[in-house]
Amino acid sequence: MDWWQNPSYAVIGIIGAGAFIGLLILIIKLSSNASKKKVETFKQENPNVATIFIVGEQYYDVRLTKVDSEKAMTYTPSIKSSSSLTYILPGEHTLTLVHQHADESYTKTAEYKKNKVSMMKVSLEANKDYTIHYGETPGDYEIAEGKPDKLI
Repeated sequence: MDWWQNPSYAVIGIIGAGAFIGLLILIIKLSSNASKKKVETFKQENPNVATIFIVGEQYYDVRLTKVDSEKAMTYTPSIKSSSSLTYILPGEHTLTLVHQHADESYTKTAEYKKNKVSMMKVSLEANKDYTIHYGETPGDYEIAEGKPDKLI
């Protein structure tokens, strides 16, 4: 009997795959909790922060990665969520936004590659909420005061 026909190998493989998946989920959960704690600490130390919401779309998305060349204090509400919120001190800032798209043929175009990473200047007031609106085309961003209707 060959090794792949032995039922005990199949059981060992299934248990190994389950253990790997469980470990991966644990690592993601611990990373998410650490990120959430860091962001919440930042908010507690700076109670006058402004909040920027970005609501994810099904096939394309925008991520706020930097604020004035520093890593953004961004939090994603859940592993399943494609939306995020970022805490930023009030004032004038330059945001670095990265556009993501699921259609590979779209992401290979010169225009997409040129505008995938974009900069946006904003002026934020203390204790206010803002939402970044965007479309399928990278670099076309607007910021409006207020929370989004819902986070996905």
